Formats: sequence, C-alpha cells, structure tokens
Amino acid sequence: MTTLLSVMMLCCVADGTPDFAELQKFKETDVWPPGLMMWLEDSKNRDAIDVVGPQYEDLQNLMRKYGRQLAKIKREMREKYPFPADPVTGKIVGIKACRAHDRYLKAVARASAPVEEAWRKEIRQILTASQIAKMNEIGWRKSGAALLFDEDFHRVLKLDQQQRAVLKKLYEWSITTPENSPGGMSAGDDPIMVAKEMEAHEKALALLTPEQRKAFDFLLGRQE
Repeated sequence: MTTLLSVMMLCCVADGTPDFAELQKFKETDVWPPGLMMWLEDSKNRDAIDVVGPQYEDLQNLMRKYGRQLAKIKREMREKYPFPADPVTGKIVGIKACRAHDRYLKAVARASAPVEEAWRKEIRQILTASQIAKMNEIGWRKSGAALLFDEDFHRVLKLDQQQRAVLKKLYEWSITTPENSPGGMSAGDDPIMVAKEMEAHEKALALLTPEQRKAFDFLLGRQE
C-alpha cells in the first residue's frame, strides 16, 4: 500500500465544485427498481417515506409488469448465449464456460437497460421526489463510504481522475483476500477482510476535499 498512500497524498484538487442543485436532483431521481421493491417489502420502510396503500399497489403492479419482461429477456439471452455446465452440479466450469456466461450477462444488461429505464420512469410518477430522496438518504447512510466506489457518486461529487484511480485501487485492495486469511469464511465474517474494508472506507473518505465531504454528507441527509 506504500505506492497507493503516496498517490493519495497528491489528491487534493477536484474537477470543480459539487453543484448542490445537481446533488438534490440526483437524490430525488436515483432509483434501482428491484432494490426499491425489496426495500419496500418492509412496512417500516414504507412508513419511513410515507408510502400510502395505493402507491404500494401501483408499484407492485409495475414489478409484475416489468418483472415478466425482464424474465423473458433472460430466457431469450440464455438461449442465444448457452454455456457448458457440469451435468451433475449444473455449475459453470472452465474458462470457456465462464466467458460464455459473461457474454450472457452483458447481453442481458444491454437488453434490459431500456426496460429498467421505463420502469424507473414510472416509479418516479408514483413516488414523489421527496419520497425518493428520503429513501435514498436512508439507504445511502447504511452504505456509508462504500458509495464512494460507485461511478455515479464520482460524477456528482466531481471527483477528479486521480481520485477515481486511487479509489479503484483501494477497492481492488479491499476485496483481495490475503494469504493468511482464514479459510471457509465469507468476506463479512473474515476479521481480516472486515478490517481491510473499514480501512479502505476511511481512506476513501480522506480523499475527499472539504467541499466534496460536505456534498457527500448532504446526499446522506446528514445535518451540520
């Protein structure tokens, strides 16, 4: 991490100052439909953003409507991009199979993009801007500094190329399992990986200029 730390010390100038009008618009419009529906399954979350019964019913209807379309896309792309799997386990095996599955995932993403955008557009017609903003604040606060590894946040926070490059290295370092890491544990249970994740998050926050940190807190709904 020596090289990474030395690069971090050079990151002090951002690509402009965050625009709070742009930040507010991002907070009021950023929606990931599948994640939204999972989040709203909890009545406490619906209460937190004042979702009324008719709104939730309309959202559920959208989920069924677009869910069927996305499922159809996956079936069609699977037929178009089959992959050789182990006949016993059904798991993808071998580098050729992995590459085939990667082509399938990319094809699904391309074909699903307009469907998901249409879904997002209809969600914005059901939920108010303030409801979406409140939902994002709640979810983003739980994610915390991990959001700084997301390209959408790079854009609205006006991170420069050097900051983005360091964040990429930080993220790659944080998910690389060290040789002395205990086996048989998930990343969330491995104390070494947890420590690396926390360190990466601290260093990611340290990369922000004072203006960017203020903008980040604004997105999370944190009061000064």
